[in-house]
Amino acid sequence: DESANLAGSQAAAERRRGFEQALEKASLKLYGTIAAGRSAEAAGEAVRAALRNQRDLHGLLITGPDAAYGAVLAVEEAKREGRVSLAAYGSSPELDELVLEGRLLATVDDFYQTWAVEALKKGFDYAARQPGGRNAGGWSVTPHKLVTRESLSALSAPAAK
Repeated sequence: DESANLAGSQAAAERRRGFEQALEKASLKLYGTIAAGRSAEAAGEAVRAALRNQRDLHGLLITGPDAAYGAVLAVEEAKREGRVSLAAYGSSPELDELVLEGRLLATVDDFYQTWAVEALKKGFDYAARQPGGRNAGGWSVTPHKLVTRESLSALSAPAAK
């Protein structure tokens, strides 16, 4: 089976490395990385071309919510639903809906809104301490969460009494 990684920016390099390591561990072959941009239109075009050129393509990891939406539409247009699995890095209410509908296998929520706020706080904190030129401190890890149909369904299920 072959899979592809849709990389839209330099920031996707770490995700690509992790994707390749996961493929290797699962004994899957990497078709390649597709420069798809971050828009639904650009990703859709890239996925359509990949699906035409690679009939054995069985999975895509897409970076970014808009690109994921374009990839979903391209797979559906090609009538390859159920034969090409899609997962996305990034999360949004729209992607959550695609996961619940079964059109997207999963997303990885990187909590980018929280990450951005925390980065600003650290930056302002560092700037406030600058007269002495002290070090801002070490790295901090931002949380990630795998979002699946099951995890979303559990969130919307009524509480047991």
